[in-house]
Amino acid sequence: IGGGPAGIQAAMSAQSQGHEVHLFEKTDRLGGLLNHCDTVAFKWPLRNYRDFIVRKIRENQDITLHMNCAPTPEALNQQGFEVVIAALGSRPLVPPISGVETAGVVFGKDVFGHEDQLGQRVVIIGGGEIGVECGIQLCRTGHTVTVLEMTDLLAREANHGHYYSMVKAAWEKEPNFTGLTNATCTAMTAHSVTYQDADGVSHTISCDSIVLSAGMQPNTAQALEYAGVGSQFRLVGDCQKPASVQQAVRSGWTAGRTI
Repeated sequence: IGGGPAGIQAAMSAQSQGHEVHLFEKTDRLGGLLNHCDTVAFKWPLRNYRDFIVRKIRENQDITLHMNCAPTPEALNQQGFEVVIAALGSRPLVPPISGVETAGVVFGKDVFGHEDQLGQRVVIIGGGEIGVECGIQLCRTGHTVTVLEMTDLLAREANHGHYYSMVKAAWEKEPNFTGLTNATCTAMTAHSVTYQDADGVSHTISCDSIVLSAGMQPNTAQALEYAGVGSQFRLVGDCQKPASVQQAVRSGWTAGRTI
């Protein structure tokens, strides 16, 4: 259940072991969160990978695809399924910041492809890999961006081999990109963000739009609703623990191979 990278890999791995496999995807498109890379030039490796796995599973005549379909546990039981692999993904984490519910924030995952819907001056709350990539993309589409990161390093979770150096070089080339570390957001309105620096001093930034990129939380509760279907149940990908694409694919491969 779930047609993102973990669900696709689980389906292909299970089929390769001789199982009869049905993949359910609630939307009309496979790829999950990888679909955000369509409009971002520097996301071409993920875009190519997404296209590859989608093509492979569509070419596999031994896997039945059910698009625009979110089956209930009752329906799966009635159809006699013996194993469920839940790949229901994750959703944006909303931290308890004063004003966050009324400030009209945009989640980081929704920025790509909708850059023209944001104002000129953008503050991004959360300077992890996605937040920094959002900032780079917005700068390249004409915005002025300030990224607030509560730790001492931007894009901390980016691979610290060649990829981190590439991301760092990219944001440093953008004159309208400002990254503030050790900056903890404490409040926001529709047109301002207040944060505390490492010394506890409060600052307020005026802005036109706010992007929230504070991480993801797993859809574990929704996934566990399927735990009573059949005799075996697996959690894979982000609904187990939000992680990298590589980790999500690995969890799907393992689940499919160990039924």
